[in-house]
Amino acid sequence: YTLEYKMPHSCSIEPCPKASHPGMWEVPMNTLDDVNGGMCSMADGCFYKEDSDEIQRIFTKNFLKHYTGAKEPFPLFFHAAWFFNRAHRKQGFLRFIDSILALPDVYFITSQELINWTRNPVPLASVASSPIFHCNFANRPKRCGKRKAKCELSHKGDKRQFATCQRQCPNKYPWVNNLSGQ
Repeated sequence: YTLEYKMPHSCSIEPCPKASHPGMWEVPMNTLDDVNGGMCSMADGCFYKEDSDEIQRIFTKNFLKHYTGAKEPFPLFFHAAWFFNRAHRKQGFLRFIDSILALPDVYFITSQELINWTRNPVPLASVASSPIFHCNFANRPKRCGKRKAKCELSHKGDKRQFATCQRQCPNKYPWVNNLSGQ
């Protein structure tokens, strides 16, 4: 949703927007229901049995709550480490993806595509031909491979490390209202 207006719901983790922010958009982190009746925003905060069937089941159960309800987007957010050295998690998650992609009106899209569609919605019958959803990125820069610059910059009292394809690191850590780091 847009932040043109004050945020329409409560915010449990500070700092929270208190006013409108024209031009800014938000893709909310919806909570997942875990097997103990608790709620979590990311899979590594949920309780579940550590096997591929249970992994598939918890995502399917939460997806169906959205799909059979108001059909609002079902964004998924992960820490990459959740998948590391746990083949059953990847297996269960990929089975979940395969199962829901078999539905005729389910698509996996990026947050940017979701925002673009929210700004300019098209009917479901036109999604496949819509310029919003595509894989043709003519202006996408090529991968930089090993030519990455490794940067370490201070930001909000912490050292942040990242790699960039730029030949040199930015002067400041790139952040909201200073994406280029100048």
